[in-house]
This record gives sequence, C-alpha cells and structure tokens, in this order.
Amino acid sequence: MLEADAFDLHCLQTLTGTKFVVTTYPQAKDVDTVLRNMYVDIIHTCLWLPSCLTYVSDFECMQI
Repeated sequence: MLEADAFDLHCLQTLTGTKFVVTTYPQAKDVDTVLRNMYVDIIHTCLWLPSCLTYVSDFECMQI
C-alpha cells in the first residue's frame, strides 16, 4: 500500500500475476478484503461464463 495525504493506493497481486489496483480515501477500511472478494467474484463468474475469459485475458494485456 502506498499512502499519500489525499489517497491510498492498494494492490492485490494474484498467483498468476494479475494485479488489482484501487485508490481509496485514507479512511477506507477493509480494502484488502474488498480486493480479494473482487478477485473471487471474477474467478467464479469466469467458471460459469467461459466467454468472459477472453475479456479477462484482454484486460490483463491492457494493464500497464
């Protein structure tokens, strides 16, 4: 986590190397839990809708 006066930058890196990055107000609570839940939701969605794997793959390619 990177802390600044006006915001915090949080990052969750998965075992596959995908990174989930979010900026929050410094007062935000449980951001790590939210990031993990987002990851789990995406994985569950892709297991039920295999067509979303293309979208996730394209998104990963666009990350900087």
